[in-house]
Amino acid sequence: MILSKTNQYALFSLLFFVASVGVSGFTYHLIDKEGSKLETQMRIVGENKLLQEQYNSLLIAVDESKFEYEELNSYMLTEDKTINFLSEIETLASDMGLQFSTDSLEVVPLPNPQFKSINLALKATGKRDDMVGFLTILETLPYYSRIDDLTFSEVSKGGATWTSKISLMVGLHTYDK
Repeated sequence: MILSKTNQYALFSLLFFVASVGVSGFTYHLIDKEGSKLETQMRIVGENKLLQEQYNSLLIAVDESKFEYEELNSYMLTEDKTINFLSEIETLASDMGLQFSTDSLEVVPLPNPQFKSINLALKATGKRDDMVGFLTILETLPYYSRIDDLTFSEVSKGGATWTSKISLMVGLHTYDK
């Protein structure tokens, strides 16, 4: 027969074994749960670190391209620069010996909301060679522009004086407003 003390030890050992298995299972469950949380947090930290690196590289790219941006911006006519632009054209025509006038100026919206166009009706009178030189300069403006219409005619017999009526469209950038 098994002694009662042995039965007590067996029962105690069995209870201890069940408790140990229960505690081990519960501990495994907690470790697994916390491990899953840690994995999720590590993934989020990794994604955030990647986003931070992309942001930093973008800041570096923006900083490195400031010169190019400023150079490109100088080729974009804005409303602030419109009066200076017209003044430069009038000065250029005057320097070339032409009589110059702006007959009309109209700002027209374009399909892209960042841009408008300035439609100018210009008139210039002077020598033929000066007129051709002036028109060449207008064709090669460092802005998005085009000559929509041009009338070039001789005013006096012998070709001493010529006149031109020019319809000029210049793109106007409104992005910086």
